[in-house]
Amino acid sequence: MKRKLFRGIAVVVMLQFVCQSILGAGETDLSYDTVSIAAKTEETDYFEPEAQKVNIKKRKLTGTVETFMASSAVAQSTVKTKSVFMKKLHNYMNARKTRFTIIFKGNYRKIYNGGDIEKMFAQAWNIDDKKHSNDFDYLHWNIATYGFSINYYSNNKSVFSFKMKYRESASQLKKVNTKVKKALASLKLGKKSRVEKIRAIHNYIANIVQYDRSLKNFTAYAGLVHSNHRTVCQGYALLFYKMCTDAGIPCRIVTGWAGTPHAWNIVKLSGKWYYVDVTWDDTDNTYKPYTYDYFLIGSNKMNGNHSLDGDYRTTSFKKKYPISAKDYKWSLPTPVPTKKPTATPATTKKPVITKTPTVTKEPIITKTPTVIKTPEITKTPIAESDDSARKLYVDNTTIVLKDNWKYENATKKNQYIYDCYLATLEKIVLQLTEETFIKLKNGTLKNDLYFLMDSYWSEKLTLPAREYLQGSEFTKDNERIFQNAYTKTEIDKMTEEEKQKNMETCGNVAFIEKYKTLYNQVVEELIDTVINIVEKG
Repeated sequence: MKRKLFRGIAVVVMLQFVCQSILGAGETDLSYDTVSIAAKTEETDYFEPEAQKVNIKKRKLTGTVETFMASSAVAQSTVKTKSVFMKKLHNYMNARKTRFTIIFKGNYRKIYNGGDIEKMFAQAWNIDDKKHSNDFDYLHWNIATYGFSINYYSNNKSVFSFKMKYRESASQLKKVNTKVKKALASLKLGKKSRVEKIRAIHNYIANIVQYDRSLKNFTAYAGLVHSNHRTVCQGYALLFYKMCTDAGIPCRIVTGWAGTPHAWNIVKLSGKWYYVDVTWDDTDNTYKPYTYDYFLIGSNKMNGNHSLDGDYRTTSFKKKYPISAKDYKWSLPTPVPTKKPTATPATTKKPVITKTPTVTKEPIITKTPTVIKTPEITKTPIAESDDSARKLYVDNTTIVLKDNWKYENATKKNQYIYDCYLATLEKIVLQLTEETFIKLKNGTLKNDLYFLMDSYWSEKLTLPAREYLQGSEFTKDNERIFQNAYTKTEIDKMTEEEKQKNMETCGNVAFIEKYKTLYNQVVEELIDTVINIVEKG
């Protein structure tokens, strides 16, 4: 079988990606369905299990076959049928044995005939023991190389000596299983629906795993157990497969093309299968948080930038795993109030709604409600000589970043986010010690500072903002601002196209209101955290 390279996402365009992952890049970008993922520069990150050369030679036998093999220190078994042979092969691989021997009481051609070594091994690694998740897809995609030699054969006995190499050892697999068990227990999946179980697993992986830019780690062990928690797309898919399988959720690993070769998953819900690509949902593939762009989606959307390898487009695969054309309809759970009202009002009153200041109206013309200004951050006083150098650094950086972001052509929402980011960056630069600022100016800490900012920015702002756009709160805020901006008569006169455009414009204001609130809540914590980490080196 041809070698397939699986490559993962590597380079992130700093804040531009953060904003685009929330809002998209168009002028009217509130629609979550139109979010476009930033271009992904990928390098080679994985090879399909590679077959070694098969060596078959008939040696002179003295004594019995068992005596002939007795001097070997490797594990060995004797079997009579092909089905038992494959089961033994499966068991040895499942135990991650690197060398073992199977003596088949028959001619080797009943097991291996015609030179297709992958077809022979596939019969073993495709065995799915429902009692655990160590085999099947998890085994297949953890095999690095496989092969065998036949040192003796006759019409009634053949000696197969196997040599295997795995990307994840038996001891590492044991640690993965222990960690997965603890992780699933911490997620408390028991009473959750299948959708919420899948979402919890998706979020857990995206939170803990970072994309491995060195392209050296390919396993669930590397992403889950190793202290760096770094792996490529194959590791993401393997870990998602194992956690779903152990949680009782039918899951598979699939491979194909996504700009470059890639691996992801499918899961079963209500009789249909849906795609999940945790690698691409782990927005910057180095830091959390995550999105739901590739969560429980159908082939109509997935085929826009993912295409399956031929093994997953066969009639038999489609029949066994019918993939839905449409996305699965789901929504984020409504938060449960922590406290109940202390008393029930005697009379139910209509809630008083605080109205947004009336927007100046013009006859049925798309209007832009007043945009909230970028918050002003009080700067820490510093020495005048230091201040000028730092201000110059911030000014030069601002020019470069705005050019990269195409700031002048960005939407009001994106410009507001960019302004918040630049204000925060300036605050951080002004508070650094002189020693750290010199390192930053010389380029030593530049990447570290930006990645730290993006990490906390994503966690504290990007994810909450995205969830806001997906939830009912945004819908209510958008409607409130729209109703306050126009009279009923004006609304009645609008065409559907005019109404939609005006709603989107009001949605911009709703989003900025929310983003300002989020920003004001976390900005000082964000600044302090980044400065502390950078200063400690």
